[in-house]
Amino acid sequence: MSQTPQIENAGSCIATATAIGGPGRIRWMLRTPSAIPTDSGWRFYAADDDEENVAHTTRLRVVDFNQVAALDPIIAEVYDAPVGSDYEVLTLEDGTRQVRDAATGVIVAGPGSEPETATEPSAAQHEPVAAPVAPEPAAEPSVSAVPQAPTGPAHAASALEPTAPSGTEVAPASAASAADSAVDASASWLRSAVQTWLSSGDPDAKTALLSELYGSVVLVPVQPDGSPAIFDNQGRAVVSVHSSRQGAQAWQDRIGGQADFAAMTGDEALTLATDVGAHAIVIDPVEVGVEISTSDEFVVGFSRNGKLKHLVRAGNREALLQYLVTDEATGVYLYQAQPGQPAYPLLVTRQSGGEREFALFSSALEVFRYQDSGSAADIPLSWIRANLAEDMYLCIDPGASGGFVEFSPEELASVGFRTA
Repeated sequence: MSQTPQIENAGSCIATATAIGGPGRIRWMLRTPSAIPTDSGWRFYAADDDEENVAHTTRLRVVDFNQVAALDPIIAEVYDAPVGSDYEVLTLEDGTRQVRDAATGVIVAGPGSEPETATEPSAAQHEPVAAPVAPEPAAEPSVSAVPQAPTGPAHAASALEPTAPSGTEVAPASAASAADSAVDASASWLRSAVQTWLSSGDPDAKTALLSELYGSVVLVPVQPDGSPAIFDNQGRAVVSVHSSRQGAQAWQDRIGGQADFAAMTGDEALTLATDVGAHAIVIDPVEVGVEISTSDEFVVGFSRNGKLKHLVRAGNREALLQYLVTDEATGVYLYQAQPGQPAYPLLVTRQSGGEREFALFSSALEVFRYQDSGSAADIPLSWIRANLAEDMYLCIDPGASGGFVEFSPEELASVGFRTA
């Protein structure tokens, strides 16, 4: 094997366990938009990987690109290839390795290749990274990875194919709008939760992922009538959701579809998918997709308010206060279930001063993150406004990762929160 190349700040990549099981095992490699800044976008598959094989998180590895290049040095020669590159890696009769464009057959590296003409990759692809092989997630029936399948003779072109009704005219993708800023602001929280779930598979990581999804603003491909564009994943109808416009458009380009994109919270996307009978939503399918079943017990069995979560994450205290005094504002409260006893909300102790305050949550999942022995129920904000004592604070999502939002009695009074 030739001397192992080292690309400075190469970033991480994703490979199947089979592809990196030993030297020369990689057969397919493609570059997708980066899931996070330290993700190079490269994905690697072995010759015997199929859609079923790569659709399980336990068979995927998040690893530093240079670790993969140490096994198969020729892949470093095409590191700078642009997003959308789709290559086949072959072993020639003399044992040398060669990289060809999967669509055109053009040799891009190895014997017979043209002089290198690749352009310098973007700064986002050169962010520092130190990503060891991620531990295998525990088996999970309702949240599973759905990466883009490799192309080539032995593979389908895509793990998800469009199933839009024939004869339906789909609107072209809209230009970037102000909604993109909300999507971008949500992306760091959502992508972090996705990566944590993929690397651990811990039940708490799943709870955090769902909670972040509920409150994240995502882009959903929709038909002209506003209904979501539905795709088929091995006979199961799914709806894609995206944490960036780049990723949303890359997905449409890859499947050869066209759709407009609607910005909505993940909570709304799940509700919309359920309403049209979809089996699941898939987060960022062109990257490291994660499938959330619409029948998941945590999705259908527990209360949530994605808008409240989004406002908390956005950090705009004024906008959050204004929402809390609207007629449609709702939340979730914590109580201790006692046989024969009313389900009165439990108060909590304010961290800084020790005063008692009302704990309001954006979902039952946030209640369980705060106190796993507690119970949760919906509550209209009108009830809290009528019953909150004048000297009491209001704390929203006290157990949430990344902090909570707390309002003083004076702040609440400034917007007329309390009612007689």
